[in-house]
Amino acid sequence: KKKKKKKKKKKSNANVSQAQKVLKFGKEISNPETLRIVLYSPTGEGKSLLGNRITGDKSGEGLEGPFAPSDSVESKTQEIKKIFIDKGLYKYPVSLTDQPGEADSTGRDREHATNLVTYLRGIEFIHAIVLVKNYQDARISETYQNMLKNLESMLGRDVWKHMIIVMTRVEGPKAKKAPEYGKEFSNKIREILKLTKEEAPLPVLGLSNFDEQYLEPLQILINELVPQLGKFHCNNLHSPLEELEVCLILFFFCLLKNISFIYNELVAKVRETDAAFAKYDEFRQDLDGLYARLITTEQRLKSLELS
Repeated sequence: KKKKKKKKKKKSNANVSQAQKVLKFGKEISNPETLRIVLYSPTGEGKSLLGNRITGDKSGEGLEGPFAPSDSVESKTQEIKKIFIDKGLYKYPVSLTDQPGEADSTGRDREHATNLVTYLRGIEFIHAIVLVKNYQDARISETYQNMLKNLESMLGRDVWKHMIIVMTRVEGPKAKKAPEYGKEFSNKIREILKLTKEEAPLPVLGLSNFDEQYLEPLQILINELVPQLGKFHCNNLHSPLEELEVCLILFFFCLLKNISFIYNELVAKVRETDAAFAKYDEFRQDLDGLYARLITTEQRLKSLELS
């Protein structure tokens, strides 16, 4: 009876999990054509602004879409936000996900990463991660480098085959150099992470935020680049907290193994010491016997002299 109850409980939990998944990702599940895209960058690179433009926000500053751009070191996006874009704006329906920017002032990077992994496991697969870079700040800072390393650690090395770089704010006198900088930027990423071009093709798109110059690049992004990438399966991803748990288990296992080794060594030393003491006692007894015999011999010699 208990086994049957456990089976029923497991089946019930599985049904609840599936129901929750359908509620959260119903449109994606019902429409296999849907392109699943995740926007990713540190805070302040223009990720949420890009998200607004992708959803069809044509306002002057791009601030009227569903995502809230940040103008400070604190990410305005503190929870994962998903927007479904029906077919029409692009050739395919799009499921667009914006997640909190890394390295913001709230110090919640590990929590955000854990939430993202949980979300990705729920959606099961994605097609692309769009890596966002503000063209007006061309350097690859230490923060940006750490984000790249954390991303690979979290999602695995194959993720770079599903990565597209979008440079935002390609405007002003420097705009003509954008294609050249795009190549340098993708090469620098490969250099930092020791990737080959085959492992990380890293196509690059640049777009301006003004005068609707972003419209054509966005059509290329959604209609041409993303559909070529295929699926990146997320079922077996591990969050940073899960990785930490594994590391702690391994640490304590090694610690216990070392303690066991030290204990066995101590026991062996104690046994060696006990054996040494036993030999010492045996040797001392031999010496005592020898000394007693010497005394006896001496006494006999004296008695012989007297007689």
